[in-house]
Amino acid sequence: MKKRFFIIDGHSYLYQAFYAIRGLSGPKGEPTNAIYGFISMILLLLKKEKPDCLAVTFDRPEPSFRHKTYPTYKANRKPMPQELSLQIPVIEEIVTAYRLPVYSSAGYEADDVIATIVKSVPEDTEVFIISRDKDLKQLLRSGVSFYDTKTSSTSGVEEFMKEYGFEPSSFADYLALCGDKSDNIPGVTGIGEKTAQELIAKYKTLENLYAHLGELPSRTAKKLQDGKESAFLSRDLVKVRSNAPLPFNLEECKIKPPDREKLLQIFQRYNFKKFMEELKSEENLTVAEEKTDYRLVNDEESLKEMLDALKGVREIAVDTETTSENEHTCTLVGISLTASAGKGFYIPVRAPMGEKHLPKETVLRALKPILEDEKVAKFGQNMKYLRPPKGEYSERTLAITQKLGYCNM
Repeated sequence: MKKRFFIIDGHSYLYQAFYAIRGLSGPKGEPTNAIYGFISMILLLLKKEKPDCLAVTFDRPEPSFRHKTYPTYKANRKPMPQELSLQIPVIEEIVTAYRLPVYSSAGYEADDVIATIVKSVPEDTEVFIISRDKDLKQLLRSGVSFYDTKTSSTSGVEEFMKEYGFEPSSFADYLALCGDKSDNIPGVTGIGEKTAQELIAKYKTLENLYAHLGELPSRTAKKLQDGKESAFLSRDLVKVRSNAPLPFNLEECKIKPPDREKLLQIFQRYNFKKFMEELKSEENLTVAEEKTDYRLVNDEESLKEMLDALKGVREIAVDTETTSENEHTCTLVGISLTASAGKGFYIPVRAPMGEKHLPKETVLRALKPILEDEKVAKFGQNMKYLRPPKGEYSERTLAITQKLGYCNM
């Protein structure tokens, strides 16, 4: 089974969280809506998808190489709301406390970082990109999909092809023609999304399109010829790079236990009671799980170890697994025993072909002393079912021992 690696476009995630919840503030009146939303989305992802690996990427404050190539790149974007920028340091604290690796690279955008990481992930790992940035659609291929945190759904190459009619690898060529107002990508004047889609579906790349201008209607050909320089510049701007200098290691992205103490401090600081309760309940569950010790007893060695562990106990709980609830026709399948919380044994006396189990006679002979010891209290569920017909066995034999012998093989 393939591993599942989720990679989060940090700034896209932040904006999504910021606008999903409005008007939330902390004890001192500071804005906390993005913090709360970010935590909620991380927790939902961890609980619902249980990823094997998870990483976060962020844009760097320095201009990227695209700004140097085209100074007005993203010039029409509004600055980040101050309410959101104030919450970013706390969100970075949270990411660190969840022990999630953060990747970024000076001179490159988060898109390029994600592209570099996707290229580095081994084939035995499925990649899920969490982002609202459409430029990343270029990365879709077998084993690489988008994950929508709002609907918990995925979309990949098949969905892309249905929408656009060409391969994801041609998406930059498409945007080069129709442009992208959100990033101030000029495209080709007079070429809209529909025309761009039709042209790329037929010609695949800008190079092939310009090599066949003579096949197009004269008005369309003239627009393309006049806008050729803009088209290739636009493609250069929207094409994601997979060569960002990164020390990426998938092993570092494996899910680890969070820094609960640090998270609790953050949750207390902002009075996030819901998250505090969840964190404490998860911690209690983890501690309980760590203390459990359940063992399969299916050979002579493990049977001896079990008997040694049960020596001197003053009480024991017993249950049986049978083929039916009819005590006259049932067949014994296995026996469960426990003498303390979190520690138990299961002894199969029947098992699927090829799987190890012990003969019923061997098990009954081994259990007889402890089950017949009147000083050891016995507990069980539906004990009436465990008692055979009156007179079937001697009075000295306890009901549970009788039941084990009474079930047919």
